[in-house]
Amino acid sequence: MAACSLHMADCSPRPSWRAGCSRCFRPIAAAAVASPRVVRRARAEDLAQLCELEELSWPSKGAKWSRRAIEGELAKESSTALVADEGGGAVAWAVGWMRPRGRLHIANLATHPRHCRRGHARALLSALLEQHRASAKEAVLQVRPSNWAALQLYSSLGFRPAGVSHRYYWRTTGEDALVMKLQMAEQQVQQMLQQE
Repeated sequence: MAACSLHMADCSPRPSWRAGCSRCFRPIAAAAVASPRVVRRARAEDLAQLCELEELSWPSKGAKWSRRAIEGELAKESSTALVADEGGGAVAWAVGWMRPRGRLHIANLATHPRHCRRGHARALLSALLEQHRASAKEAVLQVRPSNWAALQLYSSLGFRPAGVSHRYYWRTTGEDALVMKLQMAEQQVQQMLQQE
């Protein structure tokens, strides 16, 4: 049993791929090891790792991006595909598309289960927002209402609920998706305040 830094009590063990407190998922001090991370553009040679990452990240078949879909994103000029690389290849990836009227659509954000809760998703999402800061007026994404970790991340970056896409996950659970939006001007102000 390991002690969670927040609860300061023994917490039940987590599965080996998800180190942390079983109540709040915060990293346990011994498991919190900083790793060198580089956020870079995804390349064709990342394809095998991205396919594996999709396979492990999504619990049901219908939610995973196929090999063909990933290849398409890597080839498209209109797509921004980024990876978090710890030196051994991609451990997380994100895809964003610019849409009409200055809308950045965050199409995918996935992290390898063994590399969750290390800031990769935050780094990727921040990099996507930064890359499109000059051209995007807002960013939009869809998220499962049951995915509280993602909801916390998006909220911390300034995304706010803006609606519901009914049966968005129809191929898997039939669950609705919460649509979240970020006004890019708000995000810039939030970044300035955090830097002070």
